[in-house]
Amino acid sequence: MRKNALLFFYFCLCSFHWIKAQNSLNYLSSTTGAACYAIAASNGFLYAGAGNTLQVYSSSGIPPFTLLFEHRFTSNIAAIKVKGSKLFVAANHAGISMWDLSTPSLPLLLDEYEPDSLNEAVYDIAFKGDSIFASYKTKMALFLSAGNSLSLLQKFAYQSGNSLVRGCEVKGNYLAFTTAYGSNSQTGIHLLNASNLIPYFFYPQNFCDPEDVIFGQSTNLLHVLGGTESWFNTDPRGLFYSLSIANPYQPQLNFIDTIKGITYLAVAQPQRAQIINDTVYVASVAAYNTTTPFPLSGNVLVYDATVLSNEHKLTDIYAGLWHFDLAIDQHKMYVASEWYGIKTLDISNIYNEQDLGNTLTGGWNTSADKYHNKLVVANEGYGFKLFDIASLTQPQLIDTSNAQGFCYGVSFSTDGNYIYGYFYTGADFRIYDSQTLNQIAALDINVLPTTTDWLDAQVWQSKAINVEVPSLSQKKICILDVSNPLQPLIDTQFVAPQVNDILVNSDGKLFIANNGSIQIYDLQTRTMLVNLPLLFQNVTAIAFYNDTLYANVDGIFPGFRKYIYQGGTQLNYVNTMSLAIPNPKFIAADAFGIYLDYQQQGVVALNKSSLAPVGYYKHSLEFYRPDQWGQKMMMCKDSLILLSEYFGQTSLLSNYSGVLGVEKGEQLSDPEILVFPNPSSKLINVSINKQLTATIQLNLLNLNGKQLLSKSYPVSELETTCIQLDCSGLTAGYYLLQLKIENKWCNKRIVVLN
Repeated sequence: MRKNALLFFYFCLCSFHWIKAQNSLNYLSSTTGAACYAIAASNGFLYAGAGNTLQVYSSSGIPPFTLLFEHRFTSNIAAIKVKGSKLFVAANHAGISMWDLSTPSLPLLLDEYEPDSLNEAVYDIAFKGDSIFASYKTKMALFLSAGNSLSLLQKFAYQSGNSLVRGCEVKGNYLAFTTAYGSNSQTGIHLLNASNLIPYFFYPQNFCDPEDVIFGQSTNLLHVLGGTESWFNTDPRGLFYSLSIANPYQPQLNFIDTIKGITYLAVAQPQRAQIINDTVYVASVAAYNTTTPFPLSGNVLVYDATVLSNEHKLTDIYAGLWHFDLAIDQHKMYVASEWYGIKTLDISNIYNEQDLGNTLTGGWNTSADKYHNKLVVANEGYGFKLFDIASLTQPQLIDTSNAQGFCYGVSFSTDGNYIYGYFYTGADFRIYDSQTLNQIAALDINVLPTTTDWLDAQVWQSKAINVEVPSLSQKKICILDVSNPLQPLIDTQFVAPQVNDILVNSDGKLFIANNGSIQIYDLQTRTMLVNLPLLFQNVTAIAFYNDTLYANVDGIFPGFRKYIYQGGTQLNYVNTMSLAIPNPKFIAADAFGIYLDYQQQGVVALNKSSLAPVGYYKHSLEFYRPDQWGQKMMMCKDSLILLSEYFGQTSLLSNYSGVLGVEKGEQLSDPEILVFPNPSSKLINVSINKQLTATIQLNLLNLNGKQLLSKSYPVSELETTCIQLDCSGLTAGYYLLQLKIENKWCNKRIVVLN
């Protein structure tokens, strides 16, 4: 199994090069589950891409379905395909992975191939025999899946400019793929000979960006999911159209349909499709239907393409707002949805679909905070989640708050006894007990009759600080007094229309990054200590460690700047470094480095003294409009880097090799631990084949990461080296058994039967 080494940037004034990392950032783990964006159905099982997490569900019975298996990638899952007894997952910068489905509920990883560079994030895959074609961001790639291994054969169809390769499909000797997001001359549909890769034609698409293609089953039609022009411009329409390729050198438009949307609210954007007997089912994000009581409800569009001369739309199927993929198995449709996870519909009658229910897979991450061994993650749509991260490599879900109102920001109180939540829809601030997650107080902050978007959440002593955006033209900094958690009060508010970022240091100094200035506000005296003007320059992101302020500046003198602040009214400029890739989205710093987070290029670690690159981590959002959404927050705390991605999870990184302590030590080998019988419906034996000199720690977790059992066994109390685990009270499914013996760890997956 290949694992390409992590890569990092070599910075210079005008370019950068890829070289092997000498001290790469440590990826420790991530929280599991997010909104669902890719799905496949096979033999009564559902394979879902929930952010970075591959999930397996049984599709028997009524939703919500039982979660059987999870695997975390380091990047978002864009496509899932089942081919025979193999499962293939396209996970952007984590590459392509191939899984054995001999046991469908428990996929076995056979091989994976990680991209070689940032320009090779995989978005889609298609098959021709043992060949795998991959949309590889700026090119196409051809792989061979021989037996249990993947091998790269060649790369081709290199794109220029900003053009990106999106969807791909193969039928017979035809290979089709789409290119988007470049100039009009680069945007369109490509048809090639799948054997020799010689092009047949390029069909330009000047309106909107084509996302995917799918071939007709019995016709010479190539169906195109036309995408949409823009999320935030005034044209939210999408397209679905079909090309006749009877003559592959001269395709003819056979059918076209404009898919309606609502400006700023519901953008049509066809994403994926499935075809059954030349009936095409199109997942189109938020296509609206004027016949429904709520036009933003979202619909799957159904087209009859059985007869070339009479291709037409049949109906809309309600599928919930914001959906990205679908799978059809017999008379069931499974829709990959942001709001609903997996929505299951009975489509025996496509004109009268029946909503059977939802299987929640996670939601959207917006921010996170850490206190000792607890991690809280804000989750738009689902309140927030609380994790135990005593084991940094295996976060355990403790509890979920399903608070209504779109939680956009979250943080712990200074003593960790409370969780502060900032909510979008209600424009309010709420306080929760961190043990029970019960709400104990709320405060309506926004006095305007509009919604509120929280940009930052900071805590210092009895103060909670955030940036509020009550309207498109106004921002303000809101400082709350939370000394009495049962009755939070507004301490201070002031208008800050140009603010881009804020942070608070341990001395209670609030640093404010603005368009045109850097300010320092004293939370104790409620006075502005520093107002440093930067004419025609915008400070977009800041970080602070010890006495050094790091600032990214764009404008007429762009660069990465260092300032020294040692209190008082002086902020002293040190120097400016030009970045090879300008304008990181976030900056953070700790004792071990400075971290620059880019929308598409990942996280770069710099040495604090020399500002030389020392580490790199690939994450990135490559499967859904690469210029939008993506990361929502990056912060440093207790030698950890917390990175929250909107369409993914919150990942735990570190630039400190000792952060794991003993948990990073040697793993127990398989011969030393024997678990039997497995599966079992009653007792499971854990046999330890080694001389014991210390206490044995045994933890049992479900696949959501929730700890169900934690027990210690002193060696002096053990009569044998075999521990019996009674599983008769557990629900049938898969569980994770963790053992710690003499500072060595072992994880075993067990199966409990009815």
